[in-house]
Parts: sequence; C-alpha cells; structure tokens
Amino acid sequence: MVEGGKVKRYLLYAVGEILLVVIGIVLAVQVNNWNQARNLKKSANSHLLLFKQDLKLDLAELKRLDSLLEIQYHAADSVLMQFKTLIPVDGSFAGNLTYLVLEYNFKAETKGFVLLSNSGEIAALEDSLQNQIAEYYALVESVKEREAISNTFIKDKYEVAVMIKHPYLWGKHNRQADVDLFYEDDPRPPTTLDYPYILADKSLEVLAFGRRFQIIEQAKKYAEAIMALNKLISMLD
Repeated sequence: MVEGGKVKRYLLYAVGEILLVVIGIVLAVQVNNWNQARNLKKSANSHLLLFKQDLKLDLAELKRLDSLLEIQYHAADSVLMQFKTLIPVDGSFAGNLTYLVLEYNFKAETKGFVLLSNSGEIAALEDSLQNQIAEYYALVESVKEREAISNTFIKDKYEVAVMIKHPYLWGKHNRQADVDLFYEDDPRPPTTLDYPYILADKSLEVLAFGRRFQIIEQAKKYAEAIMALNKLISMLD
C-alpha cells in the first residue's frame, strides 16, 4: 500500500510537471503569436500610410490628366464644328488641331502597394478592402490600355496629317501655348493659312473625329479610376 501510494504520488507529480510544461509552451506560443500580430499590425499600419499617400498622388495625377483631356475634347469639338461649317474658322483652328497631338500617360505610384504585397500584409486586410484594391489596379491597367490605343493612333496616323501633310499649321500663327512660346522670337511673318484647302481635307476631318472619340473613351476610363480611387481612399480613412 505504501509503495502504491508513492507510485501514485509520483505519477501525479509527473503529470503535473508535464501539464506545467505544456501550459508553458502554450503560453509561450500565444505570447509569440501576440507579439507577431502586434508587429505585423504596426508594420501594416506604416505600409498602409504610405499606400494611402501613394493613392492620393494617383488621384491628383488622374484629375490633372482628366482636366487636360477635357481641353483636348473642346479642341476636337471646335475643329469638327468648323469642318462642318457650323462655326466660323478663326485663329484657334491651327492650335486646336496641333493640340490633339499631345499624348497622356498615367503612371500609378506603387511603393506602398509593393510593400503590402511583399510583406503578405495585404492578405490580412478585410475582404472588402482587398476587393477594392484589386478593382482599382484592374482599372489602372484598363486606363493604360486605352492610353496606348490613343497614343498609337496619334503616332501612326494623326501626327502624319498635322506634321507632314499640313506642316504650315505650325508657326507663330499657332495659338497653342507650347507652339506659340517656341515661335515667339521667330522674325518671319506669320503664315497665312489656306483654310478652304485644309477644310477640304476629308482625311484630316476623319482623323480629328477619331481623336474626339478616343478622348471620350479615355475620359471614361479616367472617371472610372477616379471613382474607384475615391472609394478606396475613403475605406482607408
């Protein structure tokens, strides 16, 4: 009986020791997990702050490009109204035609997004926020695709018309800001444009119409990206 009691006490002691060890391991794991979660949250907050700053820069740039595109739209619309003889041709005609040569390219800031992705922190965000991030960057790619279509059209077709076929559109008579500034010290007299000849160029009219269509489609993509970006920024606030 005495020996049996000793064995029982020994077993209870051993079980107690094992339980203490297990409890110690569990507590250590929990503390470690808690520390990791705290560090991850701290890191994520830092990266999210940078991410939000990047998004605000994106928003400012998209709005800037959208405002420039609106000027191009009015230039294209005015030119086409003049081609249709709905409004008289005036000194803005050459400037409007050459303004449609300008290309626009949006480049998103990605430092914060890359940090979130590489650290794995993006997977810890709420599903709704992850979905909104994915939607925004999908729209960024869509914006780039639309810009590429417009810019290729400009390089391959529109520039040929206004720089090679109609080079006299360029000069001190051209009121487009950059062109006007370049030619302001030109001592040569302004070129007198042959408006009937230019207006009779049906291919130039069609190209101007093509630019107007592309501007409208590009503006739609900018608007979609701006809307998604505003929503994403508000979710991060």
